[in-house]
Amino acid sequence: DAEGAVAAEVALPAEADFGAWRPGALQRLLVLDGVQDPGNLGTLLRSAVAFGWDGAFLTPGCCSPFNDKALKAARGAAFRLPLCLGGGPQRLAALAQHHRLQCLAADLQGEEASEAAARLRAAADAAADAADAGGGESVGDDGAPHPHHHHGPGAAPEGEEEAVGPSAGIAGGDGGP
Repeated sequence: DAEGAVAAEVALPAEADFGAWRPGALQRLLVLDGVQDPGNLGTLLRSAVAFGWDGAFLTPGCCSPFNDKALKAARGAAFRLPLCLGGGPQRLAALAQHHRLQCLAADLQGEEASEAAARLRAAADAAADAADAGGGESVGDDGAPHPHHHHGPGAAPEGEEEAVGPSAGIAGGDGGP
């Protein structure tokens, strides 16, 4: 007999099919790998919405974004942000190639990317390299042709400036239980 209590049953949103989006439509994708703490996961989803990211990609090691604690921390972001659940390195690599995403990784340890984040980045880099070998040039947002250059952060050849365009941010495991 709680005064002012409200209960609602809401259908879970359909999983996003980022591969069906037109090429290049996905500009910023938050990739979460092994985030097991629901509060951390919800906060990351809420931050992605606040920063205007296009979606989130959760690997099989993540907790559910619809866990009650994740929902509370996300404050509705799990229903506003398109989500791809349970995707592995090959699926991420296909999305990175389709949308020409540059993968950037961060890890709780701070020194180097975790093994899983490095594996995801390697798969995405391999897909981008395959696209480079077959494509040559693409048309950028300004309508001008752009050669495919794929370098890690700070790895542009001497005299060539690294442009940060579309990206997939990879957050490694949170050290949760």
